[in-house]
Amino acid sequence: MTVDSATIRDWLTEAHQWLTAFSGPRFHQSLRVLTVEMQAALNGSHQKVRQLREHIGQLAHKLSFDSSSASNERSIVLAKCAFASYEIKDLLKAVELLKLSLELCDRDDNGHFEATALWMLGCLQWEMAQTIEAIVSWERSMALYKSLRNQSADYLSSSTTLWYIDKINIMNSALDDALSDMNAASSTANYDVASFQVPSDMTSESDVEGSTFSEQDILRLFTISDDVWAGNFKSTNGNGDSIEYLEVNLFQINGQIYQMINLRSSSKVLRFGSGKEYVVARVRGDSMNAEGIDEDDYVLLRIQNAAENNDIVAAKIQDADTEATLKKFLRRADQIILQFRSRNPIHKDVHGRDRQFEFTAEDEYEKRFEIIGVAQAVFKPFQ
Repeated sequence: MTVDSATIRDWLTEAHQWLTAFSGPRFHQSLRVLTVEMQAALNGSHQKVRQLREHIGQLAHKLSFDSSSASNERSIVLAKCAFASYEIKDLLKAVELLKLSLELCDRDDNGHFEATALWMLGCLQWEMAQTIEAIVSWERSMALYKSLRNQSADYLSSSTTLWYIDKINIMNSALDDALSDMNAASSTANYDVASFQVPSDMTSESDVEGSTFSEQDILRLFTISDDVWAGNFKSTNGNGDSIEYLEVNLFQINGQIYQMINLRSSSKVLRFGSGKEYVVARVRGDSMNAEGIDEDDYVLLRIQNAAENNDIVAAKIQDADTEATLKKFLRRADQIILQFRSRNPIHKDVHGRDRQFEFTAEDEYEKRFEIIGVAQAVFKPFQ
């Protein structure tokens, strides 16, 4: 089976229904009404979905919740907002909301919500080609569901046990399909050797014939205009028509060849903005390797002092870093977070979550931290 976007959508849609299979959340009336409106808006205006999502998020942040309740109301509405974000193709926001819902959830339901949200997160990660992260999320989800199955066999109804058995079978089948698809992709991928030209001083002719290269991200630098006369002057008003672009997909840094990966979107093309200042910096440390930024890679930074949610930024932190540090930028209501994104346990807290620096609006005003650039791309050694 090929795991395409339609298959992932089926998995997510089904898992979305599992969120409230047993918890029977007692939603605040405002959250219930707005959530229903948001679901209805999915067939219409995406802008309305975003507005309702924002309102729900603000209410979920400010309303009081009974911590002893098993409903996980706040986390459930955030997960529903994540699903709505996925439906309007806002994958980064969907992932952000699901992770937030997991951070805020309690375990009074023995882990049912956590397991379901993890499964949904894995689906999104697979859609975004974050294969290893997806498998980890799915494995954690399945382990929790198996625990719930065993618990239900001890003291709950047989129908509950059968429900978990059915869902575990669905999960096992989906994971098998995903792993098979991953293995097939790695062994049967089609490569286009002519998609770029290898510099003649890098390799011999025999080396080129024996090499295979995947399609690469490219950096678009300049437009190529139609006709500029080198003879007599012609009436062109100084401008020719743009017919092509100057695009680069291999880069030499300190004598080594690198390829570029776009960090800003899933597009294969990164446009080099005119009038902007850029700098390339070498990465030290592994605090961002979960985002595909490894030690000794290079990042392309656009120099700027502002960032958008989920940007990877270079920042200076007062009393913490004398030099710029690379972190994920998150803005949640009146809180600003600079988050580690690493697979190294040293960068996790006691709960296994990514460590982070937290700041208030006052900290931002007082410049207790300062953004100096936003990462546009990462340069990785060419294999």
